[in-house]
Amino acid sequence: MEENHVDDSDGMDDEVFGKLNALGPLLEELDDRGLVLSLAAFAEEALGSLLKAFMLPGPTTEALIDGFNAPLGNFSSRIKAAYSFGLVSKKQFDDLEQLRKIRNAFAHTWQPISLTDEKVSGHIKSMNYASCLQAYPETVDKKLRSTGFSLLLSLIGSANRIAEEGQYVKETHAEIMFGFEGEPGEQIQDARNQLIEINDRMQDTTGAELAFYREVLVTFYERTAFISGVISPAAEQSLHLLKKEIEEKIASVPAPQKRRKKHSNQA
Repeated sequence: MEENHVDDSDGMDDEVFGKLNALGPLLEELDDRGLVLSLAAFAEEALGSLLKAFMLPGPTTEALIDGFNAPLGNFSSRIKAAYSFGLVSKKQFDDLEQLRKIRNAFAHTWQPISLTDEKVSGHIKSMNYASCLQAYPETVDKKLRSTGFSLLLSLIGSANRIAEEGQYVKETHAEIMFGFEGEPGEQIQDARNQLIEINDRMQDTTGAELAFYREVLVTFYERTAFISGVISPAAEQSLHLLKKEIEEKIASVPAPQKRRKKHSNQA
């Protein structure tokens, strides 16, 4: 029987593909139930790694995937999330769904069950053939092993590629920014008038109120990027001076200190 194994001679990371290389020979020895549960468990873990590689790193992502009652903590939700994020193809999504249904058939019964059972074999027959196959898989057993192993390899390879090439999700949030009215010269004057008003309100403020106006200035500086139109050299110089004045005002106000969490010494 042909053994499933990843050829790492081209420099594949042993740490990334080591588990899969260990699983390959094991798949040939397992009975039907062990084969199905091992493939599904590995796929669920690989999907978790793929999602972590793609999502923003941090405790929020960890809580979504591995935390208590994690929304993406099970096979079904991870399959759907990976497809929704464009991390797996439609074919891979369909194969993962079939594998999930096969897993459920084996996991939810104590009675004897095999790959040749009508319902199970139907799911296997609905799976796509592995792209690496050179010979037709004559049995449902061979098809599940080849398709399942190929699927796992793709998931791990995708997670590794995202990590190496920096293809993870980028922040794309947006906030409403109000511009300034009139022609470029008028917009700059409007901005300067608003800056004078902000400075007046900031006079003699302290604490939370002063911190608030510092944030107003930071946002105000970002708004100057929306001054648009054909700007004359004189207006461009005026805009430059305005931005510099805002920067200096921001720098004159200390940034608010973040509160430090108190650590308990209790055992």
